[in-house]
Amino acid sequence: MLLDEMEARAQRQLDGMTVNRDAMARDVLDLVAAVRRARSAIADKLHREKPDASMGDFEAAFDSLFGDLFGAQAVTARASGRATATVSLDAVRQRKAELAQIHIARADLHLQEDEYRQLLLDVTGKTSSAELDAAGRRRLLAHFKACGWAPKHKPFSQAEKIEWFWRRLGQAGALRDPSAQGLIAFIGRTRGMEVSHPRFLPVRDASAVIEALKAWLKRASTTTEERA
Repeated sequence: MLLDEMEARAQRQLDGMTVNRDAMARDVLDLVAAVRRARSAIADKLHREKPDASMGDFEAAFDSLFGDLFGAQAVTARASGRATATVSLDAVRQRKAELAQIHIARADLHLQEDEYRQLLLDVTGKTSSAELDAAGRRRLLAHFKACGWAPKHKPFSQAEKIEWFWRRLGQAGALRDPSAQGLIAFIGRTRGMEVSHPRFLPVRDASAVIEALKAWLKRASTTTEERA
C-alpha cells in the first residue's frame, strides 16, 4: 500500500537525521496517520449508509478526501510560514552546493569513472553522490581535501557585496544601526520587500541595493551627515 511505503520511508529517515530532516520526516508520519484515520472514517460511514457498496465506491470516496486533505495541508503550510520551510530550502541549497563541489573536485583530481566510483564506495559506502546524506558529502569532500584538492575562490556574490558595502558604511560612521538587522531594514525601505537575508533578494533587486549602497558610500566618504 502507498501509505505503508510512505510510513516506512519516513520512519527510516528518522534514524540518524539532523533536526530539520527529522522534523520533515515527522510531518510525513503525521500526514500518514491523518490519512489512515480519514480512510477508516470513510469506510465506516460508507458501510453504514451503503452496506452493498463496492470497493470501487470506497476507493472513489477515499481518493476524493485524500486529494482534499493534501490540498488543505498545502494551504496550511503556506499560511503558517513555518521556519521548517525556510530551513528545508536552505538544506536543498546546501546539498546542491556540496554536490557541485564533489563533481568539481573529481574533475580537478582527474579521476576516471571507475576510480571515482571505487573511491566513493570506499569512503562513503555508496556508489553515487546522489545517494549521500550531509555527513557522507562532508566526509567525501574532506577526503578530497586530504588528497590535495582545494576549492577555488568563488567570485563575490551579490549578497556578499551588499554586506561588504554595509560594513564599509558602518566603518565610515554613516549608519545609525550597522547591524545585520539594520541592513535588512534598509533593504525593506529601499525595495519595499521583507527578506531574512540579502541572499534571498532577486537579482534585479539585489543589483539596485548594491547601487544604492555604492552611491551612499561615495557620499559618506565626503560627509557623515546622512545616516540610516
